[in-house]
Amino acid sequence: MTDVVMAYDRSSRLVADSSNSGHILELVPAAGGDAIDRPFFAGWVTRPKIVAQLLLAVAAVARSTYFRPITSQLLDPILTSGDGRLRIESFSSCCGVYARADVLPDGLENVTVGSGTTNVDFNQDVRDALSRIDDRVELRLSIGDEGLHVVTRGSTAFERRVKLPTRWIKGLGEAALAQLGMRPVATLDAPNARRLLAELPPAGGASAPPYTLARRERGLRFQQSAVAAAAVVAGPYRLRELVPLAAYATSLTVWARPEHGVRPCAFQVDLPGARMWLVLSPDVARGFSGEGAALEAMSDPSAVDRAAQLRPLLDWSAKLDETSLAQRAGVPVARVRALLAVLGGQGLVGRDLAGDAWFRRDLPFVADRVAKLQPRVRKAAQMGDADLVVKPIDGGHEVFVRSGEIAHRVVVHGEAARCTCQWSVRHSASRGPCRHILAARQFLARQAQDPA
Repeated sequence: MTDVVMAYDRSSRLVADSSNSGHILELVPAAGGDAIDRPFFAGWVTRPKIVAQLLLAVAAVARSTYFRPITSQLLDPILTSGDGRLRIESFSSCCGVYARADVLPDGLENVTVGSGTTNVDFNQDVRDALSRIDDRVELRLSIGDEGLHVVTRGSTAFERRVKLPTRWIKGLGEAALAQLGMRPVATLDAPNARRLLAELPPAGGASAPPYTLARRERGLRFQQSAVAAAAVVAGPYRLRELVPLAAYATSLTVWARPEHGVRPCAFQVDLPGARMWLVLSPDVARGFSGEGAALEAMSDPSAVDRAAQLRPLLDWSAKLDETSLAQRAGVPVARVRALLAVLGGQGLVGRDLAGDAWFRRDLPFVADRVAKLQPRVRKAAQMGDADLVVKPIDGGHEVFVRSGEIAHRVVVHGEAARCTCQWSVRHSASRGPCRHILAARQFLARQAQDPA
């Protein structure tokens, strides 16, 4: 697996201030010029215990693996500041669970909020410090562009060099696209939210059938028998990191697309001054990084180039205005949505369900490298025009794509396409297009631009 290395110039530290009668836990940029005076986020949280639990929950998802029999990796949550709020994001090590917590403006006070994104090393010392916080402990967050080394009252811990796995970058985009079209299917009040989370089914094998969310009096329950029109949840035990937050929850909302069968779903927990989401992949054995929803946009070189031109126009509001972006970029709104999908695949924008909008995040890596890390995009680009033969058919095209000694038949009708390769037959359209479909579409696009 290839990693995208995120190297920062300076470190940061977490300090405990003994001059105050209480304890102050503070994430600040470390010494290095005047960096300590230039954090992009600095302020006090109004409910320290809740924010500490949110940070621990997102970090716990990053350390968890819900399917793959691999050693859990201590991966670093992503922190993004903008529009008066702080977003904390992570993926499980198996990449099948996306977590995000938002500390909202009414959960902060005396805050200076700039814009930026960084990774924070939530090592054992930081987690221990956060686990000891209650509402008698003052909590100040001050975050800069740098990675972190951590100093608490009784210990010091230094950050290792940060690596952001390719699976995370791809997963950030796929998880965002998975949320497109989701709608709230149920909302529970605080008692019933706690009841549902207290009754999570135990972990099962990857082949275990999914659960449905069945209605019961004033609430929901997980059951394995089919229920018409009910949300389908694969591996609901993957919601376990929400359980410690249940005591503070004011409501819980379940999100899903209005489709039948297994599909991604999301659970939103509202808390005083904050929200948290867990987005689950459609199958325990499926990580978001392999879903392939962004492949068509990522395989279009003109879209990748145009997305790079769109990126400087993104602001740091909680909701990116697609209409305004289209006007400033001089392109149709539909084109902006496709370009945002490209930026999502590069980890540069995310999706907010509550606002039904995109939001900006910045990661310090070379964006051009990400498209090359998509194996299907890379393999499709390696197929030359001599490997493809096109025949017009009624309403579309038939394209024979040579791959090794085999010529696969691709039929393209507008937005629909199918291929005879084994991968496409196995997954149909549920995991995005195969490399032969990508190559066929690219070839047809070139022919349309240059008929000669």
